[in-house]
Amino acid sequence: MNGNGRLVVLLLVAGMVQTILGLPVVTQKPKAAEKEEKHDDSNVERMENIIEYNKYLQEVVSVLESDPVFADKLQKAAESDIRSGVIAQELEYVGHHVRSRLDELKRVELQRLKELATKQFELTNEIDRDHLKISEHVDHSNPHTFEIEDLKKLILKTSQDLMENDRRRREEFKQYELQKEFEKQEKLRNLDEEHRKTYEEDLKRQQAKHDNHEKIHHPGNKAQLEEVWKSRTTWDGQDFDPKTFFMLHDLDGNNMWDENEVKVLFINELNKMYQAGSA
Repeated sequence: MNGNGRLVVLLLVAGMVQTILGLPVVTQKPKAAEKEEKHDDSNVERMENIIEYNKYLQEVVSVLESDPVFADKLQKAAESDIRSGVIAQELEYVGHHVRSRLDELKRVELQRLKELATKQFELTNEIDRDHLKISEHVDHSNPHTFEIEDLKKLILKTSQDLMENDRRRREEFKQYELQKEFEKQEKLRNLDEEHRKTYEEDLKRQQAKHDNHEKIHHPGNKAQLEEVWKSRTTWDGQDFDPKTFFMLHDLDGNNMWDENEVKVLFINELNKMYQAGSA
């Protein structure tokens, strides 16, 4: 993939992991929708539900990617330099028109935050304006221009929020597993010997089916992308080539993947999630 989108893709990868690491994989296709059993699909969280300032983040990334110098630096940067915000130093070398657009984005974001703070004050009517919680994704000390510190704060806060979201989802998964085990033990305790044996055998069959179904790859890692390559490529024996892979899946030819084009990459993994239940 070219440099465009690398910054936001890297930060989004953590968010995408939640899709697989969230509540347990469904091993059976969902039954016909029933009102009382309808659940909120919180497994697959949209970026705006994790990052409150998502619009600002996306706009900043879009403007930065329009600068060829920054895009080249981003392509060559180490992952650690991106996650730590070191890449923000390269803002010094972007074009004047890019800096002007970033300045305007920052002014708009600060105005949005100011309006939010005012609404918060008006709703509670008991909050001291001087002690409102300050958003950490923007440098409030300089309200006029978008500088290195702004980009660094935006990157660090995004990484921090995605990590916190991942921690929360893991905790939810842990609680879910504990509750499931408790319910299983309660059911066993209330069954007679004959029904307990039948239930335990059924549990063993379910576990065996779960253990033996096809491995689900980490979304976006090399193994997962190579599997898509092998299933879609007609050239037998040709090695995985990232550039060719990107072009094959850039269906509208605009040199970037949109949301639907990315979803196509994970069809194989979703099919695996249902195969165990339908076998």
